[in-house]
Amino acid sequence: MNSLLFKKLYIFSNFEKKAKYISFTEGKNILTTEDDIVGNKKGKSTLLKNLYYTMGADCYFEDKWEIQKKISIVEFSINKTSYLIFRQDKLFKIFDMKKKLLFKTIHRKELSQFLEKLFKFTVKLPNRDTNKLEITPPAYFYLLNYIDQDKMNGSSFDSFRNLSQYPGFKVNTLYSHFGILDDRYYKTVKLVEELNDQIKILEEEFDFFNKMLEKIENDLVDDVSFPTNFEVLQQEVDNHKQLYEEIVNSLQSTKNRLIKQRNNNFEVKQEIISLRKIINKKGRERKILNNHTCPKCHSIISDNLELKINTLNDEEDFLFLMNELEKEALKIETDIHKEEKKYKDLLYTLEMYEDTLKFKSKEISNILQHKGLMEVRDKLIIDIGQSQFEINEAQNSLKKQRKILKEYSESKKQINETYQQLMQHDKLHFNLEELDVNKFKKIDYNISAGGSNKPINTIVWYFNLLKVKTKFNSEAIRLPIILDSPTNAELDKESKHTLLKYIFEESDKDSQLIVSTIGFSKSDFEEETFENIIELTNPKYELLNANDYEKHKELCKELVTINDLK
Repeated sequence: MNSLLFKKLYIFSNFEKKAKYISFTEGKNILTTEDDIVGNKKGKSTLLKNLYYTMGADCYFEDKWEIQKKISIVEFSINKTSYLIFRQDKLFKIFDMKKKLLFKTIHRKELSQFLEKLFKFTVKLPNRDTNKLEITPPAYFYLLNYIDQDKMNGSSFDSFRNLSQYPGFKVNTLYSHFGILDDRYYKTVKLVEELNDQIKILEEEFDFFNKMLEKIENDLVDDVSFPTNFEVLQQEVDNHKQLYEEIVNSLQSTKNRLIKQRNNNFEVKQEIISLRKIINKKGRERKILNNHTCPKCHSIISDNLELKINTLNDEEDFLFLMNELEKEALKIETDIHKEEKKYKDLLYTLEMYEDTLKFKSKEISNILQHKGLMEVRDKLIIDIGQSQFEINEAQNSLKKQRKILKEYSESKKQINETYQQLMQHDKLHFNLEELDVNKFKKIDYNISAGGSNKPINTIVWYFNLLKVKTKFNSEAIRLPIILDSPTNAELDKESKHTLLKYIFEESDKDSQLIVSTIGFSKSDFEEETFENIIELTNPKYELLNANDYEKHKELCKELVTINDLK
């Protein structure tokens, strides 16, 4: 168990060439003055404030004290190892007892980091702006161990300045002191938040995928007829295309033949027309021969037999040729008719294949669309499965983290139950009727008594928190309990005695106790042992003196001039 002990306090005002030196011991230290009439304003509060102030907290000093101009030095020990800490405004230095400089800074959080190594204890809270967990200034280390006489406000931490820089610091700081709001807790809380966000995103993605899948399945055509194998359908289409090309080629050939035959037919008919003209001409010549007239020179022929024979032979040839041409024309017309029929048949076949190809193209389009939708559907099914897997993984992880948080919640429950029992006991002990017992159920509930009961309420609250800390975080460092004039309120003599008796009896025996009061008499508490009673005899407002300055100025000078870390 670590324990911090204040051993010596030095306060210097180099401008005035004055100082104050005071020493403390283990156990109970009482800082007192004369009776109530002349005992105030002698510097009891200032001395006590300077202890945790020098350790890095900001206390409430009177303006006339001008704390920025003062140098304070505290000798403290942790488990028998002693150190010197020096403070002047924002400058901090820490030395070993050989005055070797171990650390210096003007930043409070850096001081916290160094003290964490010595204390084996720290307080971490989420930053107001970034929400990132960070080590707090030292004042949060000391919250439970110092009460300013002017800040006895029940269940409020008002004895140090600038505590509200962390929102909701009270409850989180308490649980940190009780040992349950550690790095693991904050990491778990952060992970739970991240997992909840992740699950929300995954569930939205999962719902989106399912809606897409539902739409695609509605768009899929159930009665589309096509080969189950797309490659087979493609081959079928390729075969139709080949036949289509053959039909087109046949059409072209038939067309060419038709053109040729029609040309031939035209030529034959032209020959027939020409031949008919010749035959008609021959007929006229034969009439002339019968009249003994030469068809060439139109002279009278006496004997035209040979000429008639020659003429008739030519005519027979022409008639024969005429018949042949007629037959050829009929043959060509027959072929033309056949080619035209064939062409028409090919056109019909072509039209049928074009329709088939259009159908197949449409079928292919449908299939491609169908296939694309199927592929998207398959991908969605995979994505849905992956999303479901990731949701399950995140939910399982979330269950584990919540189980961890449940352990913390159970610890919090036990803490609150212990706190409630302690507060109820002290309510009866001090007869604090005005305190609502329902406000004892949780440590973060505010409780406050008025008038003369306010200091009792405040002391009881602080002491019970320390008891809870001792029970649930027994390994945490024990810090000195410093109570600045807890009985200086409107308490009667009996109430003052009762409160001081409570403080002496109920304070942690492993912690140093430093209490200031007026007119303290050891004989009033014969059952108690007081290791150190310090009586201030200086005049009012003259805490510092030249004698202490002369005795200890060399220490101050030495610590001021040592600046280099060795």
